[in-house]
Amino acid sequence: MIQLARLSEPNDYTNGQNGWEAAIIGRTRQAARSHARAGYLLQNAGSMSDVFVPSEVIATERLLLRRPRVEDVQAVFDGYAQDPEVVRFLVWRGHASVADTREFLESCSAKWDERSAFPWSIVRSSGDAVMGMIELRPRGHEASLGWVLMRSAWNQGYMTEAARALIDVAFSDPAVFRVWAVCDVENLASARVMADGRV
Repeated sequence: MIQLARLSEPNDYTNGQNGWEAAIIGRTRQAARSHARAGYLLQNAGSMSDVFVPSEVIATERLLLRRPRVEDVQAVFDGYAQDPEVVRFLVWRGHASVADTREFLESCSAKWDERSAFPWSIVRSSGDAVMGMIELRPRGHEASLGWVLMRSAWNQGYMTEAARALIDVAFSDPAVFRVWAVCDVENLASARVMADGRV
């Protein structure tokens, strides 16, 4: 079940701004597993209730989600990190230089090493050019998602496809019962991703 609710009070998730909360609640484990069998390749997904370490590579029908690489710095900077329209609704400002993007990618690697969060670069299965990023942040019995996508890849269903894959990863642990995300009330594209993320 998807719930979209306007958050009228500032909170930790919206950094003091109003936002949308999408909560994927009570989706059955059977549905998640059926969806995985139907087209997702989940390699070595771990358990959030123990030490959750998901696969560094997840393949969907059209996408490959892979651990971010510092070698992608120029593609990430050019593709979306410095684009004011792309970062307009995000909690971080656009990057002023490639050095900013390099620091960001190094922090992504540190998150994997610390197991505090798990970001994946989004690339098309047919190539290796990075077009965005999606992150899973497990916290006990729940996990949150965050994402960014280059402008030329908008409105093609890529982020919904990536989000569904990570929802399956999260729900592969029987202890997890909630996967959620928030976005600015004016970010209608992300609100659609949250609404369409159901299976």
